[in-house]
Parts: sequence; structure tokens; C-alpha cells
Amino acid sequence: MGAKRHLPAIVLAFAAIAAALLAASTTGYLGCGAGTKAEAHQPSPLAAARLATLPGVSETNRRPAYPDLGVLAGRLLFAVQRELFAALAADGFADLSPRHGAVLAYLGPDGSRATELARLSGQRKQVIGVVVDELETLGYVERRPDPGDRRAKLVCPTARGLAMISASGRILAALEDRHAARVGHREYAEFKRILTDVTDHQRRAPVIGPSTIGP
Repeated sequence: MGAKRHLPAIVLAFAAIAAALLAASTTGYLGCGAGTKAEAHQPSPLAAARLATLPGVSETNRRPAYPDLGVLAGRLLFAVQRELFAALAADGFADLSPRHGAVLAYLGPDGSRATELARLSGQRKQVIGVVVDELETLGYVERRPDPGDRRAKLVCPTARGLAMISASGRILAALEDRHAARVGHREYAEFKRILTDVTDHQRRAPVIGPSTIGP
């Protein structure tokens, strides 16, 4: 029950990277809006306002006074990953790496199709296939026939996979409880609600030009 209850926390942690990568890939400057090539090198009005708060710095080399969404999302993701995977290694799951989260973070107890894992994680199906191959070799998942469609396969967690998901839920629950105790449980719940909304909205945002990230 613990793993099922806290699975959204795992999803949130890995979903945050979508915003970070998208922000970094649309322009050469985090905080700029996506537009023409010339516009891509100009800060957005919000970023410009932040830049203006830095006295004595020329317009060409000013940095934002406050980290933008992509920077914050990346920092949060990597910090959560660092704590999560260190704790998992101490629990006997040292053979896992953050890349495996593209599958494990979204894997249902009864199994999931690779196409569904790709959709939820924002990764290409080919990437998911490679990760599933690795996890199958490590003994965390196995492919089984889909009862609803004999032509399809389900990626299902093994006993070791379920144990890892349960451990992840416990670790992330403790991490979130620590932050909630620090900032206040009501404030933290509101933070999670807003962050989830921003993440979902950003993942639905249209991408201008070809994208090499996600489906």
C-alpha cells in the first residue's frame, strides 16, 4: 500500500525534468521566450526585470537575479535523485541509476505497456525499450503477454522491482514529510498543487521547431 500511495511523488520527481529540459532546449538562454533566432537571445520581459535588479552589470553579461523555472526544476530533480538513489543503494539497490526512473517511476503493479510508459515519462518509445532491456537484465522487470491484446507485451515489476518501488515510496515520503514539517503542511500541499499544475501545463505546451526530447 505504501508504494501505491506514494507513487505520485516518484512521478513528480521525474516529471520535473521535462520542464527543465524543455526550457534549456528551446533557447540558448534560460529565461528567454521562444521566437525568432534574434529574439532567442533577448530576455523575456520578466527576465529583463530580474536582470535590471543587478546593478553595475552590463546588459550583455547579466544573469537573472532569481533562478527561472528550468533551473529550479533541474536543481530540484537532481537533488531529489541524489538523495533517493543514495538511499536506495544503501537498501541494496545500488545497480539502479536515475535513467531507470523513466520506467520505474510510472510502472503499475500489474504492468504497463511500453507505449504508455513513453507517454507518461515523455520519453521516446525506443528509449523506454532500452531502459526496459536494462531493467530486465537487472531483474527488476519482466515482459509478459498482455491479456487484453495477445500482440502486445506488458512490462511488469518482479518481486525485486516491487521491493524497490516500496523502498522508493518510503524514502520519498520521508523526504516530503521533512519539507512539509519545515515550511508547513498546508503550504507544502499548496506548493505541490501548483507545481503539478505548472508541470502538466508545460508538458502540453507547443514546441516551436523540431524537438529531440520526448515523443
